Amino acid sequence: MPSTELLIAFFATTAILAYIPGPAMLYAAAQTMARGRWSGLMAALGIHLGGYVHVLAAATGLPCCSTPCRRFT
Repeated sequence: MPSTELLIAFFATTAILAYIPGPAMLYAAAQTMARGRWSGLMAALGIHLGGYVHVLAAATGLPCCSTPCRRFT
């Protein structure tokens, strides 16, 4: 079990990083400011649907297709 000080530092760092907006949030905000509310909503929808595609690909084993074949090495 990690020490209490290490756990406190870990949770504090995790909390700080959880509140920093990522590139997807910055993209949606930039689209909203540059082109208006509708474009911002469409950017957020695209990001959301892209997440579903990513989860579906991972669930069906698609990442295995992109790894090199071990049979020929």
